[in-house]
Parts: sequence; structure tokens; C-alpha cells
Amino acid sequence: MAAPETAWAEAWPTRAIKIVVSTPAGGITDAFARAYGDYISQKLGQPVIVENKPEPAVRWRHSR
Repeated sequence: MAAPETAWAEAWPTRAIKIVVSTPAGGITDAFARAYGDYISQKLGQPVIVENKPEPAVRWRHSR
């Protein structure tokens, strides 16, 4: 009888996590993303980067 194979899981994630925020820095969405990033970083032991990339189309839609 053959012994069952053991699968070893790799540590995940193996690199920094990036959260992309579609609004400018300093707003409530940015603050929430940074707080959530800190929480995730503590739980997973990986750095979390929050990157703000405000898109012109997004700003236009919200300005109406």
C-alpha cells in the first residue's frame, strides 16, 4: 500500500500587496484603504502599499 502524498502549501502572499484607490490622497476612501492595508499587513505579515490613481473619468462621473 502506498503512503499518501503530503502537499506543502507555500506561504502566501510572497510579495507586497498593492491596493489601488481611484480617488485622490487624503479623502475618506484613502483613509479607509490605508487602515485596511495596515490590518491586512498585520494579519498576513506582508507589506501593503496603497496607491492613489485618480482617473479623470471617475472624477467627472462623481462631479455631476
